[in-house]
Formats: sequence, C-alpha cells, structure tokens
Amino acid sequence: MEFHILLEFVGTLGETQNIIFFKNGKLMTYITLLTLLINSLFYIFNIFSIKPLIRDFLTEQNLVIAATPGSPEFANIFINMKRDLGIFVGVEWIYLLVNSIISLFLATVTISASAMAFRGSKDMTFKTLLLRAARSWKRPCVTWFYTTLLCTGYICLLLAILFPLSLIIQRPGPLFSALHTVLFVVASILYVYMTVIWTLALVISVLEEMYGIEALGKAAQIVKGMKIHGFLLNLVFITLSCVLVQGLRLISYEQPLATKVIIGFVVISFISLVRLVWLVAYSIFHYQCKKIHGEDQVELQENVGYTKIPTTAPILSENIP
Repeated sequence: MEFHILLEFVGTLGETQNIIFFKNGKLMTYITLLTLLINSLFYIFNIFSIKPLIRDFLTEQNLVIAATPGSPEFANIFINMKRDLGIFVGVEWIYLLVNSIISLFLATVTISASAMAFRGSKDMTFKTLLLRAARSWKRPCVTWFYTTLLCTGYICLLLAILFPLSLIIQRPGPLFSALHTVLFVVASILYVYMTVIWTLALVISVLEEMYGIEALGKAAQIVKGMKIHGFLLNLVFITLSCVLVQGLRLISYEQPLATKVIIGFVVISFISLVRLVWLVAYSIFHYQCKKIHGEDQVELQENVGYTKIPTTAPILSENIP
C-alpha cells in the first residue's frame, strides 16, 4: 500500500515535469516569465516604498533616546515615530492585499493552463488564457477568503493553547522546550494535512463552477483515499518554500540597496517557481482524485474551462473538515 502511494506521488511529479517542459511548454514559459516579472516588480516596489520609512524611523529612534522625557522635543519626535509607523503598516497592508490579488490571478492562469495541457488541449493562446482567467477569477477569490478564515482560526486556536501554557510555566526549562517542540511538530503536520483540502478547493474553484463552502466540500469528498498523496505533495512544496524563505535572512539593513534587491530577487524568484510547480502538481492531483471517484469525464466549456458532468450525490457541508 505504501509503495503504491509512493509510486502515485512520483508519477504526479513526473507528469508535472511533462506539463511544464513538454506539453504546451511555450504557454507555460509565458506564464513562468509573467509570474517572475510581476513578483519581482512587486518586491522592488515594496523595498523602495518602505526604505525611507525605515530610515526615518531609525533616525527618530536615536533622537528620542537622546531627548529629555516630557520635553516638547520628545513629544514631537514620538508623534513623528507614531506617524511613520502607521504609514509603514498601511503601505505593507496595501502591498499584501494587492500581492494576494495578483497571486490569485496568476494561480488561476497556471491552474487553467495546467489543466488544458493535462487534457491534451494545445489550441489556447496566452491572451485567451488571460481573458478566461479574468472571467473566472472571482470563484478562487471567494474560496481563498474562506480558506484564509480557516487558516486564521487554526492559528488563533494554537495561540489559545500556547498562551495559557506560557502563563502556567513561569520558568521555561527542558520540559517546556520539549513540549513546545512537540506542539510545533504536531501543529505543522496538521497544517500540512489540512492544506490538502484548501489547495484542492482552490483548484476546483478554477476548473469547476463552484466556489467557497461548496468547493471545500467537493474537495473533502474527492480527496478521500488520496489524502496521503496530497499530504506528500504539500510536505515537499511547503518544506521547499520554508527553506527558501530563510534566504531573506541574508538581507540586513546595513547592506547596499543593490545587494538587498539582488538577494530578494533570487529568493522571491525561486519561491515563485516552487509555487508555480505546486499548482501544476495540484491540477494533476485534482484529476487523479476525480478519476478514483469515477468523475474523470469532463468537458471543455467556453466560459469556465473544465466542468464536471454530474455523477455523484450533492455535496453536504459535513464533508468540510
């Protein structure tokens, strides 16, 4: 049984490679270049936007240390620090929001192209693909909102568990460190496991006419019997992403701006490539899940890409984890 699961997992990675390099490789090249270009531009924009704010904030921090507490100068510096901090938070929120929207659109394009390549369709132009992705973008957006709520709830639950423990154990020692490590490992494994349904729901939102709770329910239904397969996919790509993110630690404030931009560009580019391959793999995984449930009969629709010919019972809300 374990060998069969491993064989399917390796087969998915092999098919992912075929789609990226051999099946409609020209279209995937355009998508890859577009993804790298947009993510790099957003990163550079963010760097140049926050650099003056960070410089001013550090300067004001040194001034407030030297100023006399309670003096008008101290109050004025403190007000300026508060203002700069508010601007910094606002700029970062705007960056995260716009970046999330663009990332969802690029994910929609990637999933649609992967599905077409997997089904053997090669008559789609890059422009037509972008237009179709724009028309179906709202569905994955709604599903992303629901998965974000679920992820936020999961994080809040972990904090609700860890916070009382930190109050009970006043003097952290080996026991506390061991307990913290165990909780971290268990929480990480559970998160990787839950993202199987969340990521699959995003793919379903792109390829089928459903979104939100309905897409999550559909994902929970068709993933039965394939959860370990999906878990292995997530484990590989999430681990790679976490390792690459550590590369941002190489950036320090004292470095020249050009060095920061180069390091960030390399790290962001590799993370973007990992995410792209991840989405291609999950597009294949989506059809593999449908196949074992007898839902592999699909047809190409003009306005939404691929949609299922109904062969199963309606999705019930209790299927959602």
